[in-house]
Amino acid sequence: MNIKIPIFVLLLSLSSSFYAFAQENDDLKNIDKQLGTCIDENPTTMGSINCIDKATAQWDKVLNKYYGLLKSKLSAEGKQSLLDAQREWIKMRDKEFALIDQIYNVETGGGTMYIPMALSAKMEIVKARALALIDFYDTLTAGY
Repeated sequence: MNIKIPIFVLLLSLSSSFYAFAQENDDLKNIDKQLGTCIDENPTTMGSINCIDKATAQWDKVLNKYYGLLKSKLSAEGKQSLLDAQREWIKMRDKEFALIDQIYNVETGGGTMYIPMALSAKMEIVKARALALIDFYDTLTAGY
């Protein structure tokens, strides 16, 4: 009888952790799903631009959330490593954004169709960093 209570508590804890993870995963999938729906409902160039801007802002919010969560789980050395890496990532992001602008706005000769393409490429960079930070955080909190 004494063993059943701790097992029940463990199972309850795991199920609530799994639910939270599943909910977060659904929320992340919804960013892309909402983007697709938004573009379908607003197929103009300006509509697509607005949709991509919204999705990018959502991914940036996720990135900042997980940066903070990850930072809260790290040692002093880990926090410094994260800070250093994030500073370098921002430099890389800015250089990638400049390259994207060069390719889509200059090298192609520009044009309205390239604006959403460039914004989408930039969004994917932010999304990739957000997913990387989520992966790091999940690694630290998985409790294996």
